[in-house]
Amino acid sequence: MQLDYVEEIHKRIKPELKRLGISMAEASRRIGETDSQGLRDVCAGRKRASAELIAKLMLIEGINIQHILTGGSMEENTLNKEKLYDTSVCILTMEEKAILSSYRLASETGKRVIAAACTILAEEKIQNKENR
Repeated sequence: MQLDYVEEIHKRIKPELKRLGISMAEASRRIGETDSQGLRDVCAGRKRASAELIAKLMLIEGINIQHILTGGSMEENTLNKEKLYDTSVCILTMEEKAILSSYRLASETGKRVIAAACTILAEEKIQNKENR
């Protein structure tokens, strides 16, 4: 990871929480902190974001930790023909969990249909990005 990524982490936390509609106090509560001052200090640049804080932020449903770490979106960083997802970052939204649960409960035929639909939609998205 380049140093400029590390130096900018604190600038991306607050907007990411805002995107999720979560206040600093609520985010602190969700990551098990009794006081939001530590998170506020990081977001203001008074303290560096520790690995422990980043790990705790991953507990917040829907947070794009890859964006916080690198400045890019999950999609920008991982969507290409060779790699449709990054297995080092596996955070599922409630919707994704529901889809996965449905897939696991489906018959073998249903699983093939779901897999085929996902492949078609992913390929379509890749083609649309290439045509831009």
